[in-house]
Amino acid sequence: MIKDLVLKNRSYRGYDRSVVPDMSLLKELVDNARLCPSSVNLQPLKYFITNEESVVCKIQNATGWAKALDIKLPHKGKEPAAFIVICADKTLVSN
Repeated sequence: MIKDLVLKNRSYRGYDRSVVPDMSLLKELVDNARLCPSSVNLQPLKYFITNEESVVCKIQNATGWAKALDIKLPHKGKEPAAFIVICADKTLVSN
């Protein structure tokens, strides 16, 4: 089953801006991710979630997509409407 999912996976670089994931969906996704095991059960990952347009725009401006392709992605009007930013808590892990 996992292999089938991996084989069907693809990289999305354009999104339908009319569909904005609500915060409950974003929180559910993070909740599922945080249940995954971590080394020594430190749980060093922290999550920042947003679907607020002004914050999403700031995050988008700080990202670099498909740099190896030497084109600007996502195309105008195809930017994501939400972000889940994953951060490492450096007070728990040093590397």
